[in-house]
Amino acid sequence: MLTPPARLSYLLPHESAPSGRSQRAGARAARKAISYQYMTGANWVQIGDRLKWDAERGHFNWPLGLAVDAQDRLYIADSCNNRIVRIDDMTGKGWTVFATLSTGEKLYHPSSISIGSDGAIYVADCGNNRIVRMTDMTGKGWQTLNNLDHPVSVRVAADGRLYVGLAYHPGLHLYNSIKGDGHRILKTKSGPRGILAPAGGRVFGGSYPGGIVRYRGRIPMRSMFIVSCI
Repeated sequence: MLTPPARLSYLLPHESAPSGRSQRAGARAARKAISYQYMTGANWVQIGDRLKWDAERGHFNWPLGLAVDAQDRLYIADSCNNRIVRIDDMTGKGWTVFATLSTGEKLYHPSSISIGSDGAIYVADCGNNRIVRMTDMTGKGWQTLNNLDHPVSVRVAADGRLYVGLAYHPGLHLYNSIKGDGHRILKTKSGPRGILAPAGGRVFGGSYPGGIVRYRGRIPMRSMFIVSCI
């Protein structure tokens, strides 16, 4: 019998988007983040309570996106609280929130989050129809890629390329940078709801139950996996 590797997985509703460690999609109605031993369910730990969805410390309202940085800190797109939360670990230590810039710029239903190789934070700001880039949790270095129709997923690759899924449009959208240059579209049957772009050059996408397609040579990556609605 094969022994599963001893590593942590993180689970959030609606999105499968690993970053550094394995993460898996779960039930949409959950209002919590969970860690557990990879593929065994051992050492189950959660933060948040599905019966509490206000903006108080330690709780979430429809957390839809999850990322892990180089320091193993967790970033959560707390969608219906219109904010992103960073925690040091599953105890909630280091609870840090970003919701509004000093200029009044606000997140509105953020649905996905990704951390660049330089530590920059990328957010699919779904309700504001844009991707936001900032260098830290204060909103420093604020940049936006605008005029997108409800972006629900974003991933930044090691080379800085952006991969974006839109809620109501099929296809995976590729950009060379947050400036929106080099826009290309890889056709899929629906907009990917979760995207992984690891350093190895492969890209994985996750959506509602559907098909898995593997692509080669269509874009500058060794291969691509997309899961999309049928």
